[in-house]
Amino acid sequence: MKKEKIKLKKIYEDIISLENLLEAWKEFVKGKRDKKDVQEFSMRLMDNIFLLHSELLNHTYKHGGYQAFKINDPKPFIADSYSCRNNKGTHKAINRFRKYSYIISKNNTKNLLDFKMRHQKVFREHRPRNINQNFTGIYSR
Repeated sequence: MKKEKIKLKKIYEDIISLENLLEAWKEFVKGKRDKKDVQEFSMRLMDNIFLLHSELLNHTYKHGGYQAFKINDPKPFIADSYSCRNNKGTHKAINRFRKYSYIISKNNTKNLLDFKMRHQKVFREHRPRNINQNFTGIYSR
């Protein structure tokens, strides 16, 4: 147990080292140099890094309060995303696909000639070798 404490202490000291804090700052500041609070911190960068290191080392660091903010993401939310979501999954995705394939094909009265499926690297090993051929066979009439 004592050996583990020494090991964890060493890891903590490595994490809060001045070199590591400076590297973290370099990574953090990317794309944020125009922000007022970042500029203020930068003006006294070494003083702030030394103070942070000291507070972390002495376990006296206290973070500030949280501030609510709005995320302005230009990408729309996709309600039909079934990957890694609770109460979703393969069966629900297939059922949703069937519903829209019937709409697009006018209740299977028209062929689905050009159908694209969005897939991610995670699912590549689970998909059929020729995914277009399989779906054309199932949903074309």
